[in-house]
Amino acid sequence: MEQEHISNEERSGPENQVLFEGLKNREPWAIRRLGVEVSRLFSRLPGAAAVSRQDKEELVNDTLVVVLSKLAEGAFEFQGAGPAAYAMGVARNLLNNWLRRQRLPAVSLDGAGPLPDGGLADYFEQKEKEQLLGDLLDQLGEDCRQLIRLRYYEEVKDEQVIEQRLTKHSTVDSLKNKRCRCLKKLSQLARQRQHLFR
Repeated sequence: MEQEHISNEERSGPENQVLFEGLKNREPWAIRRLGVEVSRLFSRLPGAAAVSRQDKEELVNDTLVVVLSKLAEGAFEFQGAGPAAYAMGVARNLLNNWLRRQRLPAVSLDGAGPLPDGGLADYFEQKEKEQLLGDLLDQLGEDCRQLIRLRYYEEVKDEQVIEQRLTKHSTVDSLKNKRCRCLKKLSQLARQRQHLFR
């Protein structure tokens, strides 16, 4: 009877720990549970309405793969928050990348012939560098990542960012100052890992 008086918050800590351990051990029940949770929360992400059911399923599966690989690398550790919160951050990034790709013009490969070996190697090298840059951006924190994404990936003008309240910054000057600090930090991180960008 005493257990009925335990609040959801008190119960969620141990449940999150159990789920985290299950994911770390790649237990099927834990992976299914996280998949259900990510699938349920996915529609709350900005831009999710533009995704078909099939693409949503693929993005949810990709999210699970990334979370499990981050666990294996030791890049994601349990710190009290639920694994679903971490997974939704991953899902948001995957969704943003998917939406960005949808805006790119389609290129027909009919009659282009096979890619030369060098072209394929360059393609994979570029993808690897993009992944490294994405990892560096992840280390900057949400505010920095958002400021850099809006300016350099989505090419949104600073005035629009302020008018549409896309960030917590209320003036163009404060936004520019923060972005400048973020870029300096990104530059420092990139210099520390410059051997990976060769």
